[in-house]
Amino acid sequence: MVEDGIITETQAREVIMKAKKTEEEKKRDELQALFSKVHTAPITQSSDGRWRTKITTPDGKKKAIAKTYLEDMERVLNLNYFGVEGTEKVEDTVTIRSLYPIWLEEKKKLQEPSTITSIESKWRNDIEPYERLVDTPIKLLNVDIVKTWALQLLNGSDKKPACKVHYFYNIKAIVNEILDKAMDRDLVQHNVSRNTKIQGMQSRKAKEKAARLEDDDDEELDEIITLTDEELRRVEVAARELISDEQTDRPLLYLMFLFASEVGVRVGELLELQHKDIKEDGLHVRRFYAYTEDTKDKETGEKIRKIKKWLKNYKIARTIPLTDEALAILDEVKRIKKKLGIETDHLFSEDEHPVDYNVANRAMKKLCRKAGLPDHRMYVFRKTWITAMVDHSGLTLAQIANLAGNTPAVIMKSYYGRRDAPPDAATISAALRGGEAAKVACKEPKQTGSLQIQQSKVLPELLPNSTFIS
Repeated sequence: MVEDGIITETQAREVIMKAKKTEEEKKRDELQALFSKVHTAPITQSSDGRWRTKITTPDGKKKAIAKTYLEDMERVLNLNYFGVEGTEKVEDTVTIRSLYPIWLEEKKKLQEPSTITSIESKWRNDIEPYERLVDTPIKLLNVDIVKTWALQLLNGSDKKPACKVHYFYNIKAIVNEILDKAMDRDLVQHNVSRNTKIQGMQSRKAKEKAARLEDDDDEELDEIITLTDEELRRVEVAARELISDEQTDRPLLYLMFLFASEVGVRVGELLELQHKDIKEDGLHVRRFYAYTEDTKDKETGEKIRKIKKWLKNYKIARTIPLTDEALAILDEVKRIKKKLGIETDHLFSEDEHPVDYNVANRAMKKLCRKAGLPDHRMYVFRKTWITAMVDHSGLTLAQIANLAGNTPAVIMKSYYGRRDAPPDAATISAALRGGEAAKVACKEPKQTGSLQIQQSKVLPELLPNSTFIS
């Protein structure tokens, strides 16, 4: 047409450019529609011919991008919102593995660092190794794939032991949430993980609960695990070594364990202690936290940590006199917090955050292994403390129960107190009549750890208003 003189070369160039621009705008509109579920910012072409938009990164930040070609723009959007490379159809390429880092970044804005560490561990150990689950395109995932993975976890293998039902639910919650994100992005219409039901789960739960109750019954009937003098000494030495170790990132946790051995509070009470709870007359215990069965996250089904502003026995507060050792530990807490620049209301904390129960338990295991002891839970300090009171203090059961936040009936239930051998008839007779055998028994208490109390010397200072058994 230019050769025939119908149009000029300039006019021809304008027609070609207009057609090309119309075609690119059509592609732009298709791209905008493709990502409309996740990308709301407009994709525009600037005067230099480059395509521009603003994306929202997984950590919630806004980022401007500019690309010469729409194919490059599509690659960036795919990678940012779906974790996949290239410009293929998103629904054919997105997997649980590709969505996981995007989901995790968003999770980090809502959860404590300790929870994120736990999630990463579960992903690494219990989800990522199952390639058929994590690498199958989400569009092709089915109930059989999810069920096979679930039964492998629940039944175990030669290389990996079976996991408990409640632990499995925590792992499955991660997969559930990632697939919820796929639904939000309109990649799939249904969450196959949430729709997968494992037969016999109620039976499994009942068996595990029965096993726990059986263990509890055995513990109550046979013996209560407490620490001896030597074991407490080894715990203190190990704790001091960990505190002084420059590689230790949570020194306050090990001071918390030493403090627990001096006050005998419950774990939930210990983790919620604040500086304002330290008064002239002692430690005021007035709150605790627990995971409650009736309060669950609607999306994950996990129990929610709930702080209660009353105690387990529904009393408002109780006061525990502080020993010189406990006061020295509190001074050390202040020094370490000042050195590390930690400012928080909680007496014991990890950085600026309250101590998470699971993190504390892991630190407890580390402490026990450092001390050359079997793995103990944190409540061993409370049991040792109450046992020492029962065996050596000379306090009445009512007084001990008041200090421990218990009832005399619980103390009497063969739950606390060491009874290495039954007393003979002469001892019982003398005790009933205030005879010599009873007096000798008071003067020569059994060795039950460094918490043993000398009645005549310490208790009047510890509880000045108390009446003691003579």
